[in-house]
Amino acid sequence: MCEGVNINYLNKLHKMEMVLEPEIYTPSVDDNGTYINHLPSKEIVRLGIRCPCGSRKNMIFKNTSNLNKHFDCEKHKAWLKNLNLDKLNHYNELIKTKEIIDQQKEQLIKLKQEIQEKDTIIINQAKQLVEQNVNRNVNRNVNSVNLLELDD
Repeated sequence: MCEGVNINYLNKLHKMEMVLEPEIYTPSVDDNGTYINHLPSKEIVRLGIRCPCGSRKNMIFKNTSNLNKHFDCEKHKAWLKNLNLDKLNHYNELIKTKEIIDQQKEQLIKLKQEIQEKDTIIINQAKQLVEQNVNRNVNRNVNSVNLLELDD
């Protein structure tokens, strides 16, 4: 047995496989701005598609024919209809989200500047402490000698 190596851990690591999460289905938008169904490519569907319409929350579609059949279910149709009825709300939410992102970017820039300034202060203070400690040690190591008493 190798020292420092957990064989059980290595066996578990060897058995691990990379798991891909299924894509979330998103409808397309036609020339009029209306949400419409579209089939993603077969390669994408083979990796798995999950529809957010809520008809089958845990269903992962792995082929285009099943996904196409799903588009005909009433719950999916109602979901698509509601998306189209709420288009203005989606647009407004998008605008608000972009504003929030811009504000957060500005805050991040300010915070990074503050951190850089504080880093500079810390570095300078650390240098001062080192200099003070060096000066103290030099002063402690110097023995005072009365030069007049050296003749003895």
